[in-house]
Amino acid sequence: MGVGAKYGSGEDGDYFLRALKFSPLIYLKSLYTFHPSPKDTYSKISMNSMLVRFSNYGKGAIFLCFKHKMYFRAVKFILRALVGFVISILKLDIRIALAYLYAFFIRLRTFIILVLKANC
Repeated sequence: MGVGAKYGSGEDGDYFLRALKFSPLIYLKSLYTFHPSPKDTYSKISMNSMLVRFSNYGKGAIFLCFKHKMYFRAVKFILRALVGFVISILKLDIRIALAYLYAFFIRLRTFIILVLKANC
């Protein structure tokens, strides 16, 4: 899991879920993470780069869900890509809509592959 790995995301979530087994969550209001707006981020990269990002993120997130037996969350994550597609179409943001549609199929494919591996 992580950058350059087969499942290109999820390492932070994996660490978080494993850490929760050893200690309860302590919420600090003063600690936060800043993520740039997707609109700003994706407008500055090529379509190919965006598809690679969506693919890596989707594979990693689905794998993370399977690793921690969070199957319903994986299904919700797949459906979120479809919702992102619809919302982007309604906003007439075709570029992002296509990326979300691509992400939906990548996530669904990863889900099916992992289900088949689990049943073998």
